[in-house]
Amino acid sequence: MKFRGLVSAAMSVGFALSMAVSSQVNAVPVTAGSLGLISGEPDIQSNFLNFEYTGAGDAFTIESAFLGGGQFTNGGLSENIIDSSFLISGTANATDAALNLTISGELASLGGGLQTLLAGDLIGMANSGTGVMEFLFGNLTGALSSFYGSQAGVIFTDGALAGFNFSQDTSLTGFSGMSDTISVNVPLPGSLALSILGISLLSVSRRRKLDAPVCH
Repeated sequence: MKFRGLVSAAMSVGFALSMAVSSQVNAVPVTAGSLGLISGEPDIQSNFLNFEYTGAGDAFTIESAFLGGGQFTNGGLSENIIDSSFLISGTANATDAALNLTISGELASLGGGLQTLLAGDLIGMANSGTGVMEFLFGNLTGALSSFYGSQAGVIFTDGALAGFNFSQDTSLTGFSGMSDTISVNVPLPGSLALSILGISLLSVSRRRKLDAPVCH
C-alpha cells in the first residue's frame, strides 16, 4: 500500500511538471505596442464584449456578454451571425501569454446550425496601453478556417482599457469591447525574400546577355 502511494505521488508530481513545461512551451511573448494588424476581409465582427484580468494566476478572458452581436463580412457581403459568441481565454501577463480563441454561432450561408466558426492557438500578442490589444492565432480550425488560411488576427478595442498594463486586476463588464477577427497574410522571411530577389535579378541579367546582339 505504501509503495502504491509513492507511485501515485510520483505520477502526480510528474503530471504537474509536464503540465508546467507544456504551459511554458505554449506561452508566447507579449509585445508592448502593436503587431501592425490592419482591418480587412474576411472579418468576423464581435460586439458587446467583456474583459476580465486577475493577477493571481494571470487569468485572462475576453468574452461575449450575451449571445448575438456578431457579423461575418467577406467579399463586400455581410451576414449576421445568429447566437454568436466570442471567447479568448487562458493566462497572460506583461511578459507572456498562453491563450485560445473560439468563435461560435450560426450562419445561414453554411447551412445553419450552431457550430464553431473559428478557433486557434495564440502565436502573438501586443498590448498598446491605449485600449487596443492585438492577437495572432494559428492552428486554425472551424467552419470558416478555410477563409483565413494559416493565421487569423484579432484587433480588440475597449476605450476603458486605456492605461492597462497587467499591474492590477481589471474587470470591465459593461460590454463595451468590440473586435475584428481578420485574415493575416504572412510575409516571407527576410532572407528568403532576398534570395528570391537575387535569383530573379540573376535570371534577368542572363536573359539580357542572351538577347544582346552579337558583334562580328
